[in-house]
Amino acid sequence: MAVPANWGEAIAQRLLTDDAVGALVGTKVYPSKPTQDAPGAYVVYFRTGGADVTTLGARSALQPHDVRVECYADTQAEADAILSAVVTALCGNKAAGVTPWRDRANGVQGCFTQGDGDELVTDDAQPRQVSGQTFRLWFKPPA
Repeated sequence: MAVPANWGEAIAQRLLTDDAVGALVGTKVYPSKPTQDAPGAYVVYFRTGGADVTTLGARSALQPHDVRVECYADTQAEADAILSAVVTALCGNKAAGVTPWRDRANGVQGCFTQGDGDELVTDDAQPRQVSGQTFRLWFKPPA
């Protein structure tokens, strides 16, 4: 797989190559909500914030990005299962022996949950269940 040029490509590659996420949504991982509701379950991600880290020397190449990931499914149980797989893919799971995501060769220095997980029913014509979580991704574009 190609080296990601930015934080969005890094997130997409991680989720698309994770076996547990793939088993639940296949390749339906999008950088924003699809313009038409995709059939079945899917994952969307988008940047909600971050900080421009600047020191007296210059702007740091290592930048934090607050990234929201939302998991859409027909049932709450399915949305929660997808979110659990996403959290494990991005942050690891010590109990399951999955190490946290750190891939310095591809620019990822670390990824951490921000403690704002939630769930809701969307107001689309056909109700969907959504579970979401914000992550702080530290990314430094590879040289």
